[in-house]
Amino acid sequence: MRRLNWPAVLVILLALIADLSIVADFGQPWRPLLVFAFLVIGPGLPLVRLLRLSQPGAVLTLAVVLSLALDTAVAEGLVMTRLWSAGAALAILIIVAVAGAGADLLASSRRESRGLLQ
Repeated sequence: MRRLNWPAVLVILLALIADLSIVADFGQPWRPLLVFAFLVIGPGLPLVRLLRLSQPGAVLTLAVVLSLALDTAVAEGLVMTRLWSAGAALAILIIVAVAGAGADLLASSRRESRGLLQ
């Protein structure tokens, strides 16, 4: 039986909730809190999990640092190209996070199937 990859599911849920909070206009204080929660952990966590680090503290620390670096890089790239839009930045980061979560799900599925075959 397959185990559920909770970090990937969490990132996808955070991405959906952040997007929904913008589209549905949740207002104060929910929208900023939900988007901030996604921006702090969402883009980096699935990418760091691909490194297969054994210490949870290191995974969490690197996930936050990588998320903030990606947030900054996307914002700076949009500003430098004079295409700045908060919605576009969030959309790009959601795409990065969901793609990373998909890669994490695929990698964990392959690891699990190799373990079952051996």
